[in-house]
Amino acid sequence: MTLRAFLLCLLALFPLYAGAEQVNERPILVEPQWLVNHLDDQNLVIIDARPKSAYQVGHIKGAVSLSADSTARDETGQLLALHVLQEIFRRSGVSADSLVIVYDDGSFHDAARLFWLFEVLGHAGKVAVLNAGYQEWIAAEYPITASAHAPAMTDFLVTVDPDRIGTKLAMRMALESPNKSIVDARSKAEYAGYAGDPYGRSGHIPGAINIPGGHNRVKLQGSSRLKDLSELGQIYSEIPTENQIYVYCDNGKDSALSYLALRLVGRQAAVYGGGWLEWRNDPALPIQQSVQSGTNRQGVE
Repeated sequence: MTLRAFLLCLLALFPLYAGAEQVNERPILVEPQWLVNHLDDQNLVIIDARPKSAYQVGHIKGAVSLSADSTARDETGQLLALHVLQEIFRRSGVSADSLVIVYDDGSFHDAARLFWLFEVLGHAGKVAVLNAGYQEWIAAEYPITASAHAPAMTDFLVTVDPDRIGTKLAMRMALESPNKSIVDARSKAEYAGYAGDPYGRSGHIPGAINIPGGHNRVKLQGSSRLKDLSELGQIYSEIPTENQIYVYCDNGKDSALSYLALRLVGRQAAVYGGGWLEWRNDPALPIQQSVQSGTNRQGVE
């Protein structure tokens, strides 16, 4: 299913299509000690975003397995149909008043991906990411188990926030707008176009700023943490504060990590759902390259 078809399905299947709403937001990043203190909260839903095989070996006590990869059709990150995602959320025990805490292996790729997805599908202000990976949780000797948690089925109804997911049209309009900025969250080599692309044209969307997703975190031994707010703010300081920011990558995970960082520093952001795959495969769309040969030269196809 293309992104355009996906969005059309939203309108056809769900009359409760909703834009951004004002909500009383809770913190979107929580520390391990906070989670330990709230493990028994009635409305808490802990989501393990790692592959299910990792969850089966061991996980945070009370966590439900919802692999980030299970929400996508393939490695490109293209989302599953809306009704399928709704069913996944319902089986994960998420209801309208749930506070969802997501964690992964410490890369933040999978946790950020689900964080973004929950916000897109109507749960903004009620989802947060654990600022630690599972190994760090184990090292602190916090509660773990290998027993699967099977929550009761809910009647959760998704409502889509179009301000958090960008379309090809929105990206094309952003090219001409001084009030919109585009961030390419892929590596510098992929952005420049000299890493090569086995699937099609290489380079980046014209005018995009290259800020790799990994720049948002600091690596620790066997895990990582998100950088503090002052560092994250500095990373995106060249983008005007009033601008709407569209982030993209090639699998939806680096862009989601950047989305999380931007949300933490209070910026208005959206992930381009079609990503680089959709853009590069449309020959009518322009691509910019930086060719490495002594000095960098810019070119646009």
